[in-house]
Amino acid sequence: MENDKNSNKWIYAAAEKGDLEAQLHLAEMYDLGNGVVQDYQEALKWYMIAAKQGSSEAQYGIAKMYDEGKGVTADFKKAVKWYKKAAKQNHAEALYNLAWMYHFGDGVKKDSKYANKLLNLAAEQKHGKAQHYLEKYGEFNEQTDNIRVSKSIKSMSASDRAKTLDKIKKSIEENESITKFNYFKRESILENVLKGDVKAQYRLALMYKLGRDVEKNMDYAIKLLTLSADEGYLQSQFKLAYIYEHGDGVKVNYPKAEHYYKLASAQGHAIAQYNLALMYVQAIGVVKDYKEAFNLFEKSASQGFAKAQYNLGLMYYYEMGVEKDLEKAYFWLLLSSANGYDEGQEIISYIEKMLNKNQLLKIQAKAKNSYEVIQ
Repeated sequence: MENDKNSNKWIYAAAEKGDLEAQLHLAEMYDLGNGVVQDYQEALKWYMIAAKQGSSEAQYGIAKMYDEGKGVTADFKKAVKWYKKAAKQNHAEALYNLAWMYHFGDGVKKDSKYANKLLNLAAEQKHGKAQHYLEKYGEFNEQTDNIRVSKSIKSMSASDRAKTLDKIKKSIEENESITKFNYFKRESILENVLKGDVKAQYRLALMYKLGRDVEKNMDYAIKLLTLSADEGYLQSQFKLAYIYEHGDGVKVNYPKAEHYYKLASAQGHAIAQYNLALMYVQAIGVVKDYKEAFNLFEKSASQGFAKAQYNLGLMYYYEMGVEKDLEKAYFWLLLSSANGYDEGQEIISYIEKMLNKNQLLKIQAKAKNSYEVIQ
């Protein structure tokens, strides 16, 4: 960092004397690695100093760092706190990101009505994405979530996005094996990645993650997955969630795991719904929430996922987030067993002693019919 100070001594001198623009400039330099070695701790330091002078841009920068876990432990509550400070000064990007936080309940109690208010305020500040969303969908609601679930608060800035793609472009061009590799027959993978093809970005991310045809690079893998996930690509959303939940090549980050599981769940990904439900049941990095877990297990179970069916049966049996109901517990445990997951056999045997023959036959017939429909 000493070399950075020497080469940027005039900026440092001005910043240390309290010049707000210089402080903000230093923060952004270290945040993005522009002209200096990227250093999130140093970036946060200067953002904090500038924020004390009331800079909305600095407040937004701090929020992003807590939101994305850059140099700090990801913390949605702290992110919301700083987004609010910037939003009070009509910072368009902060208003837009805060709208999504309220809409998804990230770090704050879910409030789609207030989220819509913030979204409109962002649009009034000429925020392009906010205006586009409102023009296309009108407002936040469950129906539009299923159509478009990408969320900008996890996406890179325009400069980060361009820098990432430029680095990947150079990496691919310097590697003959990947340059010759062609997923789409007519165009090279590089062309597809650079033009924003989310499937190409996902496939290249897996190649970097596994070190296939390219040198293994987890940083590139995460960035490519993030690019495509934020454009709504389901497989990238699920893959990122799993990576962050289990610390697969990165530090465990439960807020990000929950975030991407939510996005994938909204698109109907049965395993994402199941995994997120388990997080809520076991309080893995989140507040325990049996009711939300029940809703997610139900969605996953309805798609035929055996483990979700088993857990849904347990919730009815043990009265977790729902009233105790032996008939429904029996129904879902039978379906789980029919789908090859037999952990519920002991409870099934117990329930069969508690219900009469007519009840059992009726539920068994219903389970058989449901199994055939799902299959």
